[in-house]
Amino acid sequence: MVKSVLVSIALIIFAFQNPLINLSGNFSFYDELTVIFICTLTLISFLIKKGDLIRKETFLVLILSLIYFFLGFVSNLLNKNQLLVYALLDAFTSLKFVFVLMSSRYLFRNFNVKEILKVLSSLAKVSACSLFVIDIFSLLTGFFPIYEYRYNLPAQQLFFAHPTFLVSSCVLLIGFLQANLDNKKDYKYIHMLNFVIFSTLRTKGFLFIFFFYLILIIVVILRKRLKTSHLVSFSIIGVFFGLKLTYKTLFESDYSPRTLLTKYSFVVAKEYFPLGSGFGTYGSYVSAIKYSKIYRVFNFQNYYGLSPKNYSIITDTFWPMIIAQTGYAGLIVFVLILIILLRWIWQLQHRSLSIFLSAMALMFYLLITSSSESSFANYYATGFCLFIGLLLSSARETSND
Repeated sequence: MVKSVLVSIALIIFAFQNPLINLSGNFSFYDELTVIFICTLTLISFLIKKGDLIRKETFLVLILSLIYFFLGFVSNLLNKNQLLVYALLDAFTSLKFVFVLMSSRYLFRNFNVKEILKVLSSLAKVSACSLFVIDIFSLLTGFFPIYEYRYNLPAQQLFFAHPTFLVSSCVLLIGFLQANLDNKKDYKYIHMLNFVIFSTLRTKGFLFIFFFYLILIIVVILRKRLKTSHLVSFSIIGVFFGLKLTYKTLFESDYSPRTLLTKYSFVVAKEYFPLGSGFGTYGSYVSAIKYSKIYRVFNFQNYYGLSPKNYSIITDTFWPMIIAQTGYAGLIVFVLILIILLRWIWQLQHRSLSIFLSAMALMFYLLITSSSESSFANYYATGFCLFIGLLLSSARETSND
């Protein structure tokens, strides 16, 4: 029971890491330290149990990750666009979600996952009620600062630094609740969290709510299993609405920071073909704090949100970072990694629908946000993938709901 409580607390901290950073700056390193700790424990456990074999798909992910690292780092060695220490840091940041997912998938297989999910669900219920009440209070009184107005309505952020962090927190809590959903009455807590997400007025939040309830209707109400055709259809709908909602900011403005980052990522990929410009050189947090030489070539320093002193928008894209830093080859390798991880999650559907929906919701949100922020390299991706790995490790002991 003690181990279950400790793991649950470690996971719930990810839901509130952003506001905790305001209390202590040390929490800004929580995700990186968690990855190092989990991966180290996994390596030690694997070495002790010499009889364990690495599954073919796990081995394939490791090989693809090494190829991805090779593509970016060789370019760093050849082109010297970034100091190697910063390049290594950026490579770690880009791949940490893969390492923590695979490590937790292996490490938690000897844990009492059902007990962990039960504790997490209880903590998530308390968190859901608290956030819902605070959100209603803020809507009625305007107690918390308003980040901006959208659709003539105040976008709520509560005690988070930005509405998007409030959304990611609610999504993770929904994942905790969905994974241990034995009673349909417990959906009221998920409805509360979706209301909070809606109050942030984020496009990514709207898309998440839409697809969450769409999948819920198909699987729970209509009692049908999801097919590959459903996934393809959802992807087409998601791309359509995503392009529709972001069309003005991305395509109609020649001087939008996101537009510039997206357009010039293809220029960089062409100029540094086939390896890309290297880690820490484009679209990443490291490329912003240790300002990349490439930004000066394109005069990014003259644009708001892309300058050395104000680089807040540099990390507002993800795929341009992949394309520029590792080229089209890196893009293909990265997509292959995601396909394998999605395949692992897809297989959960035949074991536990509640756990499948939880893992799919979290991964789907990461995919949604990759269009407007560095989702897979963000701190919350570590918490998401740590939990997804735990759910994957539970596959052996669960049965169909």
